[in-house]
Amino acid sequence: MLILDLNKLKVGSMEESATPYQHVKFKELQSFGLENVTQMRTTFNVYLDLCEVRGWWNVKLHGCLDLDMAFISGHPTREDPREIVLPLQSSDNLSPDCLQHYLQNIKLDDYETNG
Repeated sequence: MLILDLNKLKVGSMEESATPYQHVKFKELQSFGLENVTQMRTTFNVYLDLCEVRGWWNVKLHGCLDLDMAFISGHPTREDPREIVLPLQSSDNLSPDCLQHYLQNIKLDDYETNG
């Protein structure tokens, strides 16, 4: 699982984007029925960074209602295996129990981790 610090992203912030709420991928995030709008914005910014700046392949958005969070899966290069990214803000408090809870709830069909 990759955790990115939003302060280091090169994509414009939500305030700088002309119409982020009209973007098809932001609408996809909204369709998951999540209530955590801050995390949806964070996920959208990370999604754009992975696609437009880092050049990831086959990037997909996923919703997890149990966590009220969205996450991303994709391939860093064509040859690399699929990775799962849980976008978090640097101000989020993380504990070992919290990370374990994320790992237990974030799942993709037909995807197994080696950890």
